[in-house]
Amino acid sequence: MSMKLSRDDVAKLAGVSATTVSRVLNNRGYISATTRQRVQDAMETLGYYPNELARSLSNNKSNLIGLIFPSLTNPFQMELISYLERILSRKGYKILICNSHHNQEEEKNFLTMLRRHQVEGVIVNSMNENLADYLIPDLNIVSIDRKINETIPVISCDNYAGGYLASQYLINQGCKDILYIGSITNDKHVDMDANKRYQAYKDSIKLAGIKSITLDMDFSISYQEKYQLIKDRLQSQHIDGVLADDSSAIATINAARDCKLSLSKQLKVVGFDGAELTLQHMPFLTTIRQPIAQIAQNAVSVLLAMINGEPYHSITDLPITLYQGQNENNLL
Repeated sequence: MSMKLSRDDVAKLAGVSATTVSRVLNNRGYISATTRQRVQDAMETLGYYPNELARSLSNNKSNLIGLIFPSLTNPFQMELISYLERILSRKGYKILICNSHHNQEEEKNFLTMLRRHQVEGVIVNSMNENLADYLIPDLNIVSIDRKINETIPVISCDNYAGGYLASQYLINQGCKDILYIGSITNDKHVDMDANKRYQAYKDSIKLAGIKSITLDMDFSISYQEKYQLIKDRLQSQHIDGVLADDSSAIATINAARDCKLSLSKQLKVVGFDGAELTLQHMPFLTTIRQPIAQIAQNAVSVLLAMINGEPYHSITDLPITLYQGQNENNLL
């Protein structure tokens, strides 16, 4: 059985003291370039890796950030997590990814687990109704797209501008019976910034003299459930325009095809999110693109400001853009 290597072994091979090895590892005090290289060469020769947990305990800094998301299959959330990991890694942080599966009890348990792991902060895309779970004074938290309480900053795109732009696009396409798909009654009492899209839709169609048509749909239901609800509506009511999140927009396109509706002549669809993976597989989807990289960058910047005791504030007006689907006019 091999013996566990220690700093003393590195010091002996490098011809320096254990204190010097410690200073190199923690980047403290003046160390000449020659000495630093000797220590690093000795570590590489021995295959010695410092105990990060022990270092974090001694420095009172874990360099861990928790991410809590309701799903790891949604392309928008997947891309956002990817950006967050990349940005945090470059700043010397590791991440713990928690998938709550839209379950508030799991989300609560993850919060407890992250605190036990001494994370320095949490970035959360919460769907939890029990806001008391987030009343944690000693934990730095940044929320994506949802107001949790007055003290936790929110990062999101300009959802109102996106909802208005999408509605105007459909109106300019000549649509008269425009269906808005989303969480309308909000039985879960989740204060999502995305709810501003619905307000923008109502304001836009009111100015155009068009009646409001809605399909109240819980954001956590499965794709197949979305498909069936949308198909039932298309079969029972005249609809010539649809505004929805990307997942529901794709379900609408598939349901419309199965209902033998022409997507170039009878029905126009606009999504909302515009993740790269979505557009790779559905390049014909017209959608409102969220600035996912900017959302991630601002979430990290705000969280690090909180960790370092610097000023911070919510940012809920990051710019959106309209992506017009490729070959949209050639759709059947």
